Parts: sequence; structure tokens; C-alpha cells
Amino acid sequence: MDMKWQDQSITELEILSKAGETCRIDAGGKFKVMKDGKNIHSKTFKDGSFEFKTIKGGVYNLLKR
Repeated sequence: MDMKWQDQSITELEILSKAGETCRIDAGGKFKVMKDGKNIHSKTFKDGSFEFKTIKGGVYNLLKR
């Protein structure tokens, strides 16, 4: 995982999936999930966390909306 910050909040995350499982994360805001320049469907929960499915070895970019 690699993170970029601005004004004490995360603006971008890069996540490498080593297992190919569902990723659930609370990054402190609303993010769009992308892989290879394409939007990936994610589900947002009431607590502010969200999840998306990954494939083993896939790199996912989360960009703050």
C-alpha cells in the first residue's frame, strides 16, 4: 500500500492485492476505485468504509472524490 497525503488527509492510495480477495477499507472520505485506468465497482457502507473485489497481483488506485 502506498499513500499520498494533503492537509492531513489521504488523497490517493495504491493497493497491491496479494491474495485476490475482497478489500474493505475506511480511508476517511469518498474515493473512486480504478484499475488499469478503468473504474471498478465498489460498495459503500454506513460507517464510511467501502469494499471492492480484487484479483491476485492486481494494482488498484483509490482517488479521493
